[in-house]
Order: sequence, then structure tokens, then C-alpha cells
Amino acid sequence: MSGTIAGSRGREEDGVQAVVVEPAALNTTIRVVGKMFEANLDGDTPHETSFGEERWLQGVILEVENHTPGDYAALYVTMPNPPNFDVVLNQFAETIYIKPSKQTIMMVQTSTKLPAGLKLKLVYHSVATSGPKPVVYIDYVTWK
Repeated sequence: MSGTIAGSRGREEDGVQAVVVEPAALNTTIRVVGKMFEANLDGDTPHETSFGEERWLQGVILEVENHTPGDYAALYVTMPNPPNFDVVLNQFAETIYIKPSKQTIMMVQTSTKLPAGLKLKLVYHSVATSGPKPVVYIDYVTWK
């Protein structure tokens, strides 16, 4: 299977959006890994995912039920550093607001290599103080 993987959207000087396309290698298997969690109200809820093998990350698709306008997410790559904390190696997304359509897509500009054992840490920030908790669905778009 051959194909391309969409990259990040940027703005040219004239205000037109540009999409960078990173070609996938021939016979590449695109793997989407789905996760789900319930976020806390009025604050941050971290959710971590790791892979048992090396992967290339191309993007993340979020869909959130029960979100409140103003909710946002951030995405980090961290390295475990027991016993106290993880070390942040990279930040892919910062203050990505959840869209009214409930679906938000974060794409990285080029495929990013994630060695086995590193963690993707998505931090969901809810601004609501009452009501139903947000339910966050994450699809990590990866390939080997």
C-alpha cells in the first residue's frame, strides 16, 4: 500500500492555508490507535499512551462529547523518569481549542519518530464547573 499522510496546516503570507504532505514509504501500514477517557471538570486531566514498538506519529484526531466552549487540549511527548515525574521531550500542540463540531484534528508537520517506551501525553482542560463531564475520544494516526 502506498499513499500520503496529510501534514499540518499553516498560513502563507497572503492568508491562504497551506497543507504539507509527507509521503509514506511504500508498503506502509497506517495504524490508528483509539483511546477514550472521561475528563474532570474545571481543570486539567492528563491521559497517557505508549507503544511497545517504534512508531511514526502523523497526527491526532480528538472528538469530545459534553465539551464547553473554551475547553482545550495540549499534546506532549514524555520520557518516564521514575519515581517523581516524566520529562517533556517535545510539545506538539498547545491550547488547541475544541471545535463546536466536537471534532478537532492536530497534525504534525512531518512524521515524527517515537521510540518504544516514550509516552504521548494529552492534557485536556475543561472550563466547565458543573454538568456532565467531557468524554474524550482520541485517535493517534501512526505508521511503522
